[in-house]
Amino acid sequence: MKASLWFILFFCALHCTAQNHARQRLKGIETYVQKNYFSKTPGLESIATEGIALAKELKEYQIMANLCKMIGVHYYFSGQYEQALSNYLKAIDLYQKQKNPLGEASVYNELGTLYRKHKRYNEAIDLFNKAESIGKSMHDTSLLATALNNRGIVYETQGKLNLALKQYQTSLQLYLKISDKVGESYCLENIGGIYMLENNFQMAEIYLKKSIDIRKKEGLQQACAMGFHYLGELYQNTNSFQLSNAMFDSCIRIAKAIEYPDLIQRAYFSKAKNFKLMGETAKALNYFEMASSLKDSLFDAEKNRVLSELQTQYELDVKNKENSLLKQGNELNRQKLKSNRLLIALIVLVFFISTAFGIIFYKRKQKLVRANTLKVVKEAEQIQRTRISHDLHDHVGAQLSYVVSNLDMARIEIEENKLDPKRIDAINDMSKQAINTLRETVWALNNENISVESFADKFKLYALKMTDMNEQIALHFSESIQGEAVLMPNAALHIFRICQEAFSNALRHGKPSQISIEISSNSKYFFYFKLSDNGMGFVLNQPDKNGHYGMINMQSRAEEIGAVLEIESEIGQGTSICLTLKNNTYV
Repeated sequence: MKASLWFILFFCALHCTAQNHARQRLKGIETYVQKNYFSKTPGLESIATEGIALAKELKEYQIMANLCKMIGVHYYFSGQYEQALSNYLKAIDLYQKQKNPLGEASVYNELGTLYRKHKRYNEAIDLFNKAESIGKSMHDTSLLATALNNRGIVYETQGKLNLALKQYQTSLQLYLKISDKVGESYCLENIGGIYMLENNFQMAEIYLKKSIDIRKKEGLQQACAMGFHYLGELYQNTNSFQLSNAMFDSCIRIAKAIEYPDLIQRAYFSKAKNFKLMGETAKALNYFEMASSLKDSLFDAEKNRVLSELQTQYELDVKNKENSLLKQGNELNRQKLKSNRLLIALIVLVFFISTAFGIIFYKRKQKLVRANTLKVVKEAEQIQRTRISHDLHDHVGAQLSYVVSNLDMARIEIEENKLDPKRIDAINDMSKQAINTLRETVWALNNENISVESFADKFKLYALKMTDMNEQIALHFSESIQGEAVLMPNAALHIFRICQEAFSNALRHGKPSQISIEISSNSKYFFYFKLSDNGMGFVLNQPDKNGHYGMINMQSRAEEIGAVLEIESEIGQGTSICLTLKNNTYV
């Protein structure tokens, strides 16, 4: 008996020790991510992912929310916007469940910045307004200042400079009030940017220098690099090219140290522009080529045009030098120059004729490519519009028709004092269904592509919401997603509707006590979904049974995207629905 007691005590002590080690590890991860999430630190994503999994295991949901928000910011600065959005939404959900409005509002600020990046200005403003409202109600000056500053950036992007300046100035006073040096530096930079847009370069220089001084003292390397670039642009606009190049050099030095290739490239392009304006085309071409080799994918039409101009100018400079040498030789040996003059003239003529034909041919080819590309894009857009319009007609149209019809009947019943309360409940339920259907369609339309992982998260939220008020149903999820498979918006919407119909049929007709959902993506299946329930079951291929037309629609949707839908069911044995999309069939 004593031996058993000692064993239990030893096991409890061992368990507590393991828990303490795990919590210390989690705290260390949170601290590390907090210090590095604004940078491009290699491996930060895997460390944060480990921390999120550990926080979930320890039920430290506050830390889990913090990690989701910070890694979302890291993904945003790395240009991985879909991953950023996914983590922001998870963080908001966690903060809401933990009843932490300040954490929730801080994510609204980050999510608004993401929407602004994608020119969704009205949605961004709404999010910043939410953050501001929470900041006021919680008397959190830092949160309020951040919301005002972010809203100013949206106004600046829209060209509303006076509104933007007022937001920045109010935000600056709040940051000064709480001695927030980081926020103060960003406000100063933003105010300087407004003055630069208004060509008030003297005031712009004062504010930008103040911003850089604060960032140096606070050790904000990435922010310092950006500040030097803005100051370099200011001096470029005032034709102070030496000073401008010095600022760009400082920017490049820091950007290399923190491994920020996008900013290095921008600085190279800026220096190329300086040297071009100074007439030093060889140096300009050199910096342009350095920027281009750094990241070829960032080339756009404007840079190609500038490169072409620099190349032509450089060749003309070389030709001018050659002509100068020929003139000197002419003074020394007139007879030799006369004999070569015709040959030189022919070479120059052939060169210019070849160049002209080359340019004409290139322009015609580019025009043809653009026309073909535009045609393909328009055709694809039309197909997507048609498919989405059919989806809206089949779902939202039917739902709204139901609402309108019942409203007409309710009006007649009111006039006859015979209004049935159930009719109001039915109208309310169907209106909510229409709203949810629209949200799901908008979710698909607002994404160029949707990862299988994001799809799984979306469907889990739907399933949990549908069973939220039904505690008698046990819901089990199984998820195994390998790689980074993505679905096109139309395919994602079709799959979501199929899975939604399967889940809805299980709830309405099967009356199960348990539903299991499996979602996976691997080398065998691009997408795999299986729903199993222990409900009543039914006899397949009976057109008079409930859900028959729903299954026909499910099968039709599956065939449209090249998927395979399999349904198995027996009376009293439950139902199993499996949807698969193989890699070699997905379009």
